[in-house]
Amino acid sequence: AMKSLFFLKAFVFSILVLVLVEASFILGLVVYSSAVTHIAAVELPFFSNDLLEEDIQPIYSFSLYARSVYDQAYETWEDQEIDKVNVASAISPHHLLVAKEIAKLFLAIGSDEVKTVVIVSPNHFSVGRSPAQVSYGTWETPYGELYTNNRQIQELIDAVPVLEREEMAYENEHGIGALTPFIRRSFPKATLVPIIVDESLSQEDRQVLGEAIAKIFPEAVVIASIDMSHNLPITITDFHDDVTLRAIENGERCTPDCLDLEIDSTASLDVLQTINRLRGDEDWTLKYHDNSLEVIPTIDWHENTSHIIGYFKAGDAVDNPFASFHLVGDIMLDRGVRLKMNEFGIDYPWQEMSRFLRGVHVTVGNLEGTVNEQGSTYTYNPPFRFVFSPESVAEMGEYIDIVSQANNHASDVGSAGQVETREWLDELGIPYFGAWAEPVPRYDTTINGFDVTFIGYHQFQPDEVALQEQIEAADSEGRFVIVMPHWGNEYQTAPSSSQERLAQLMVDAGADLIVGGHAHVAQGMEVLDDVVVIYSLGNFIFDQEISATWPALTVGVIIDENNVTIQLLPVYTRGGQPTPMNEAESSALISNIAAASPEYLRQQILNRKLSVTYEK
Repeated sequence: AMKSLFFLKAFVFSILVLVLVEASFILGLVVYSSAVTHIAAVELPFFSNDLLEEDIQPIYSFSLYARSVYDQAYETWEDQEIDKVNVASAISPHHLLVAKEIAKLFLAIGSDEVKTVVIVSPNHFSVGRSPAQVSYGTWETPYGELYTNNRQIQELIDAVPVLEREEMAYENEHGIGALTPFIRRSFPKATLVPIIVDESLSQEDRQVLGEAIAKIFPEAVVIASIDMSHNLPITITDFHDDVTLRAIENGERCTPDCLDLEIDSTASLDVLQTINRLRGDEDWTLKYHDNSLEVIPTIDWHENTSHIIGYFKAGDAVDNPFASFHLVGDIMLDRGVRLKMNEFGIDYPWQEMSRFLRGVHVTVGNLEGTVNEQGSTYTYNPPFRFVFSPESVAEMGEYIDIVSQANNHASDVGSAGQVETREWLDELGIPYFGAWAEPVPRYDTTINGFDVTFIGYHQFQPDEVALQEQIEAADSEGRFVIVMPHWGNEYQTAPSSSQERLAQLMVDAGADLIVGGHAHVAQGMEVLDDVVVIYSLGNFIFDQEISATWPALTVGVIIDENNVTIQLLPVYTRGGQPTPMNEAESSALISNIAAASPEYLRQQILNRKLSVTYEK
């Protein structure tokens, strides 16, 4: 009897252990942090039939901000008449620094009639297995609980192979949580379809997801939760936002060329634009645009975020294609820069440039030296001989798309070195143009539908006849011709008379934009017959210890069918590692450039933006 009682107790104890283990396992799947407040039998609202039965509902509470933040945002507009609009989709930031403007958007687009709101957010913390994730959760908001429509979510999962339910990704995802109070208050009868996408989501899967959402939720309002440019000074942020707004207005970011926009989530925007295209909802209205440095009392550009708020209605996108470029100065990867790379890693020169150089179709620079596997034989006194390791140039290729070889260091290892450099660039997949002694080869490409030619010219090995012939030939083919000459006097901010004469020759031959280098400092600029001439950008990656060479210029260029727009984007180049300039440094450089330029152009230079008409 005692033995039977012992086994009975052991059996009961084992059952209790199993129950506790099973309960712990279940709770472990659904309780992750303070963001998930509890699991409960949810009191379902009028749409309860749309929820899957017997399914555990995780309940999330976005508690970074008090209800007063949302109340005050809405109350800002109490005495103003907000025009209501019937929209198909919208873009909203989740950065609650602009909560008032988000509330204004939701006041305009909110409706008691909308039954479903789909929100597409970036996966800020790369949580989970799949690059596309969905939740069955319920969000607690200051205005009541916001439920998901799980039956339709399951239909979406079945239609998109890459899409998985991963609740853990949602516990701290502010791209979803920050907007749920706005959705609950402005769409009081809607259920939520919350989708998180990672930037690793392929273009094909972005399209598949967008197509499935358009099919399964044809009447839903779709919100792309996207903050825009990050951690950059206002000048470069404005340029990136200009490109981003054009991509939004034109409807399809990847037709024909994809843009790696400098925003929170290109994946979210791609999914939204696929939905809009399929539903015929591509008529964009911009409602608000700013950046953090215009709102908060700080001068630290590392804290900057830009915001674009607007919505889409039924109608067509604008038909104004454009091509965007970022042109930078001299790139030298030997001598002191090589020593820095040996000490701090091959990516040392580029550590502050990831966001700065993103967001355009093409980046272009002047490669000031040769590429081979020889050991470095540099000196700090003339004659200089620059040799770049293939590894350093391969790393450069992650940031720079096309390089000029028209400079005085292209022949540092003789004619054989010029051939070897081209062979390495070919192997590394980096296109090039120009040479030490001639303006060939030119580089022809098509960028988002625009036929563009790059031509390099080394003034100290002159062949002006060949230069004219190359420009005229490209111009006669209707191409946009960018000439990048290596010219002028080192360390002089004013262009020389020989530069001015040669610039006019290039313009007369058919050049559409001239951007020079060699002086190691930024020089003045002018406009000749509606052609912008930037005489020198200065250094980009260099090791010079002359303080006058540290402030430098890069330029952002956008061309469309009617205009060429150029934005002046300063960088600080000391120690071979370019970094974005703060406002004080930037203003000083721009003032010096304006002083070295004609009077008629100075105000545009001080505004850091030039625009000229363009016809081809």
